Amino acid sequence: MNKQIPINQFTKNEQASKILSLDPFVDTDGLLRVGGRLRRSQIPYDRRHPLLLPSNHNFTIKIIEHEHIRNVHAGTQTVLAAVRRNFVISGPYMEKVL
Repeated sequence: MNKQIPINQFTKNEQASKILSLDPFVDTDGLLRVGGRLRRSQIPYDRRHPLLLPSNHNFTIKIIEHEHIRNVHAGTQTVLAAVRRNFVISGPYMEKVL
């Protein structure tokens, strides 16, 4: 089981307060993940605690573009559902990419 290190210091701005509501933590690999009520569920760790990605990062945009192509150029809602299986993206993002 991965040890969780809680996040307790963010800058004081609106985006940071929204992120804090997701109960973020840094896992043992140094990745920022979402905590929450699924902590004790039997589903796989990566589904229980998806990675938290910034909306304005190139890696995040590449993930969205990849899912868009993988889903045969599906619409925004389908791509969003596919991305949310493994990631939580902070901020508005889909309209910028698709």
